[in-house]
Formats: sequence, structure tokens, C-alpha cells
Amino acid sequence: MARPLGYQDYRNFVTVIEKAKEACNNSGYNDKNHFVEFTELIRTGKGARRPVEAFRLSRYACYLIIQNADPSKDLVAGRPDLLRDPDPPPGTGGPAG
Repeated sequence: MARPLGYQDYRNFVTVIEKAKEACNNSGYNDKNHFVEFTELIRTGKGARRPVEAFRLSRYACYLIIQNADPSKDLVAGRPDLLRDPDPPPGTGGPAG
């Protein structure tokens, strides 16, 4: 999700993820239900593999990431419809679930 949003440096995108997780918790939802961390092995230029941190995201997590992304990024600035609030699925650890 980092590259489509215009983040070339993943370190900058991690800050957005942390803000989105905080927003999730502040909304009364458990961020662990929406941002699932795992380790993925990627192939380097010489064929070796190295572990990298990755996330599986719920639809609500994606919404929160876009909401907390840099508004000057092209995709975020040009698509206000992406900020439409989705209803988190029932049973995801939120106030009503």
C-alpha cells in the first residue's frame, strides 16, 4: 500500500501506519484485529532472502491509513472518495462488535 500512495521510503510509511493504529484504538477498536503483523521473506538482488516486516490489513485499516497519509501525495489528494468511512465488520473488537 505504501507505493500506490506515493511513499518511496517505507520508513516514512511506517509513521502513517502507527498513526492509523492509534486512530483505530482511539475509535474503540483493537488495532490487532485490523493490522496483523507478520514477517515476509523477500529476495534480494543477489538471490538471497531476507525477512521484512509486513502487515495484513482490514478494510478499516486501509481507510485509516489513507486518512492519516500525507495529503500532498497524488493518490490521496486526488481521491476524496477514498476517505468515505467504511463500517468495520461486526465482531472485530470495536465498540459495537
